[in-house]
Amino acid sequence: MAERAGVSTQLRPFKRLSLVAGADYDVALAQLGTAEATLAYSAPRLWATVGARHYRPYFDLWTVWGAFSPVPYRGVNGSLALGVLKNLQLRGRGEWFRYEPTEASTPQVNAKESGWRAGVEATLTPRPQWVVTGGAHTERLPGASSEGVDARVSWHPRDPITLSIEGGSLQRPLEFRFQDAGLTWFGAAASYHVAERWQVGATVDRYWESRDRLDAAAFDWNQWRLGLRASMTLRSSADRWALPPARPAGRTP
Repeated sequence: MAERAGVSTQLRPFKRLSLVAGADYDVALAQLGTAEATLAYSAPRLWATVGARHYRPYFDLWTVWGAFSPVPYRGVNGSLALGVLKNLQLRGRGEWFRYEPTEASTPQVNAKESGWRAGVEATLTPRPQWVVTGGAHTERLPGASSEGVDARVSWHPRDPITLSIEGGSLQRPLEFRFQDAGLTWFGAAASYHVAERWQVGATVDRYWESRDRLDAAAFDWNQWRLGLRASMTLRSSADRWALPPARPAGRTP
């Protein structure tokens, strides 16, 4: 017998409107697990979603974690993608959530039960070979928070070659720690399609991290990272090259 049962559905009441919803039920504990629903609207230059979610952690019966009675949270979220110009796209997303009461007392600490996160991103394609992406995000969560910005520039001089540089900054004021952390990074990457299914690449990144911990126990987190990779696509997907252009019937190759 399965420990969980689930149901999902997808509806399209109108041409540009769709609804996706689903939920699962924990048979062993006799309680609702995770349930969510998303309403989406799509147009040639506009994509918008709004949704709601009830999330409860699930643990197998053979683990001890279920004995700690994890509480679920409920939240609402939304996203928006807008094609301002032919070569400029703007995207935004946001979410707000609140945990149910834990029934645990914290007499000396005022613990938060809700949080939110948001982010914006823009993609500019000045030329077919160039793609510029930049974004910013912020999170205010019950246990900690963060905010940062990042950017990336990619160049495709030829079909099998991609060169890119990226960088960003991240601030993490940790609520349950006694020091704040800041991170700045810069890196470069190159990739080459050896064949239709094979791709190789290399990356080099430099990280500068600072922590508000001026004592004898402080240590240096600055570092270099070098990476080499080789990947093979095993099935047809968006990562594979596109099919060659079609030829009219009767025309020889």
